[in-house]
Amino acid sequence: MKDRARARELAAEFHRKGDPTGWFEPLYQEGEAGKSTVPWANLRPNPRLLDFWNARPQQTAGKTALTIGSGLGDDAEQLAAWGFHTTAFDISETAIRASGKRFPTTAVEYLAANLLDPPSTWHRAFNFVFEANTLQVLPVAFRPQAIEKIA
Repeated sequence: MKDRARARELAAEFHRKGDPTGWFEPLYQEGEAGKSTVPWANLRPNPRLLDFWNARPQQTAGKTALTIGSGLGDDAEQLAAWGFHTTAFDISETAIRASGKRFPTTAVEYLAANLLDPPSTWHRAFNFVFEANTLQVLPVAFRPQAIEKIA
């Protein structure tokens, strides 16, 4: 398991400042610079997404998918490979740029956005929504709001 100490340190620092999501950008910047690791950046699709899909494959023609907290893009790319018109977002602009570098010919639309304040045009706009490792890293007090936005 990757070292999570720096991520926890940044999260606590920004939480004390009243900015519960502000730590993602510095973490991705440090990861890009090789100064720390992004614990959930495994550079492969989430195994639980793959397990879910293998147990419940779906028709994707003409359907849309959203990847929440897309990180470095592996889950979004998998959804696109399955045939979804995929939108992926992360609060970290560094993560979004890194996704574009990793997948330069992608059909995925990568955007920087905040789960706690998503674009209103996304409301009920997707057939499939995937979230992993995002709620768990938010302070408990913000999770109900995040869950409401995901729904």
